[in-house]
Amino acid sequence: MLELLREGLKKRAERQRGRQFLEATMAASALVASADGAISFAERMRLDQILEQLHELQALDVHEAVDIFNAVIEALEKRPDEGRAKALDAVRVFSGDAAESRLLIRAACALCIADEDFSEAEQRQVAELCAELKIRPEDCDLEEIIRPR
Repeated sequence: MLELLREGLKKRAERQRGRQFLEATMAASALVASADGAISFAERMRLDQILEQLHELQALDVHEAVDIFNAVIEALEKRPDEGRAKALDAVRVFSGDAAESRLLIRAACALCIADEDFSEAEQRQVAELCAELKIRPEDCDLEEIIRPR
């Protein structure tokens, strides 16, 4: 009986952690994708690819992920300061978890290079997110994406 309870609680904690990772990934992706003022069709298409391929998100509903991404974008457009603060709060949940922080950053960057234009504004946003997560962009294996200009 106690083992069943323990397993149930463990699964619930894993689902909650997965949900937090989904929210953080969508928030980081929205912040980076919108940094240059526009989210291209290619970036939106890449979002679907990322959601299908990222193991940590496969157990979650892809449509829900897109809804979260769109809600963050809408909040950033309608109430930029408040939307940004809320998005950063979702990302900060993983501050101190280097492995998941790096994965968040790589997912956001993968989205942004879909249109083959990783703008300086997007690069600055990545650097800011890395600072929030207490990691360095160089530690995220982004050498091919982030080039000195």
